[in-house]
Amino acid sequence: MSNGEVRKVSVQDIQLVQTLIERRLQLYMSKREVVSTFLIQVKIEPGFIELVWRKLEAENKGLFRAYHMRLIVKDHILRFNQLLERQVGLMRQVC
Repeated sequence: MSNGEVRKVSVQDIQLVQTLIERRLQLYMSKREVVSTFLIQVKIEPGFIELVWRKLEAENKGLFRAYHMRLIVKDHILRFNQLLERQVGLMRQVC
């Protein structure tokens, strides 16, 4: 879809991107991660991904609200773990 040629988008194209997005949502990937992954691995234009993503968000507001909250929690856990590792390193220096 990203090889420079202009063609009509089919229903199958939309369904493929929707399915790929849904799989990435289960992995709690951010929108930015999804777009960059698709661009590199599947060669799908970011604009097309964004369009399908917005449509999914509009149709599934509650799901995406919960998804965004989970992304925030995931980020907090990652930050906490980084701080904990740093604390362990500092404690080892003291001992």
